[in-house]
Amino acid sequence: MDLVLTVTGITRRKSCGGTLKNVSLQCGGIKKTTRFREQPLLPKSKEGSTILRRVIESMRNDEISRKVKSDNTILAFGEKLCTKRGHDEKQHNYIRQKLREVGRLLKDMRSCPGNVE
Repeated sequence: MDLVLTVTGITRRKSCGGTLKNVSLQCGGIKKTTRFREQPLLPKSKEGSTILRRVIESMRNDEISRKVKSDNTILAFGEKLCTKRGHDEKQHNYIRQKLREVGRLLKDMRSCPGNVE
């Protein structure tokens, strides 16, 4: 069973605030498609790191949270989210949810045998 990751479209529009990419992930018979905005990671900020540490400490201690804590790219993504949305404590749940989603994607990608294309 091969894992296939495909970028199906790139759109650059001023109205969307950046470049949008359509990405599909296929593992076996399961196919997931998502659309995301590509933006450069923001430089590290002390405030973002403090908030991120608080958000990660409040996560359940399970396999997904361990993957989130151990992956530098996911942590950089979390810092970006914390810099953008972390000032509002109501958004901490949103940040935690997004980090867990990316952690689950990483877990699924690593569990599929074969090559990533």
